Amino acid sequence: IDALLEKFVLQDYLLRDKIDESDESAGKSEDGKVIAYAMGPRAAMEVGRRQVVFFCSNVLDEQPDPTMLREIDEDDEASEEEEEEDEGEEEVVDEQPKKRGKR
Repeated sequence: IDALLEKFVLQDYLLRDKIDESDESAGKSEDGKVIAYAMGPRAAMEVGRRQVVFFCSNVLDEQPDPTMLREIDEDDEASEEEEEEDEGEEEVVDEQPKKRGKR
């Protein structure tokens, strides 16, 4: 599993982070920190957060967390609004006619 996780980190499917945990839980590294994984940028672009939530809920044989789905919907709506604003800000073109030289 460690080799596969490392491969996914190197390919930007996963992000790895070490976080401090005060309780004695499994998964701690040598420095006493817990290694946490999050969806990387490549997974976000190629798969999408919603599909990951549904996949994980299916693997765990649970219903998807409605709070997570609502957060994804809100983020998607905000992204769409930003894209619409960006499209509305077209580049202003200099409309002065070009002068032609004598032939």
